Amino acid sequence: MLALKARFLDGTFYQNEAHRANANQLWLFGAISYAATMLAAKVSICFMLLRLTANRVQKIILYIILFLMSAVAIVGLFWVLFQCRPVSAFWRKTEHGVCHTQAFIAVTYLHAGVGLVSDWALAVMPFFILWITKLNTKTKIGTAFALSLGALYVTVRLVWSTTANTKRPTVPVSRPWCASSTSRS
Repeated sequence: MLALKARFLDGTFYQNEAHRANANQLWLFGAISYAATMLAAKVSICFMLLRLTANRVQKIILYIILFLMSAVAIVGLFWVLFQCRPVSAFWRKTEHGVCHTQAFIAVTYLHAGVGLVSDWALAVMPFFILWITKLNTKTKIGTAFALSLGALYVTVRLVWSTTANTKRPTVPVSRPWCASSTSRS
C-alpha cells in the first residue's frame, strides 16, 4: 500500500486535499529515511576502508570524507524535516506556515554535490589501498574491482539524476481519477 501511495506523488492522482497531505507526508518520510540510510551505508563503507588501510594519508582522507558527508547529511536531514514551520505545513498546504523553498533547494544541491564527491572517493579508494599491498596483480585487480562496485552505482545515479526530469510522463485527462484531482472539493 505504501508503494502504491508513493507511486503517485507527482500531483496528478490526488483526489482531494487529504490525499495530497498523505502523499506529502510519505514524501517527507521517504526523503528523511533515504538520507539516513545512505549516511549509514557510507559511514559503514568508510569504517571498512579505514580498517583496510595502514597509510596515514589515506586515513586522513577517509576521515575528511567521513566528517564532510556526515555533517552535510545531518544538516540536510534536519533541514528537510524543519524546512517548514510548523512541520505540518509541509503536507498541509492550507495551513498557515512558512516554508523555505529556495534554501531547501540550495541544501539539496549541497547534499548532492558532497554525496557525489564522497561516492566517487569511496569508490576509487580501494585501488589506492590495494596498490601498496603485497598481493599479485591479478588478485589486486579482482579485489579492487569488487570493492569498487560503488562506482557503478555512482555512475548510474549521476546519469539518472541528469536525465530524470527530461522525460516526464503525461497523463491523459480522460482517466476519471485525474479529472477529479483538478477540481478542488
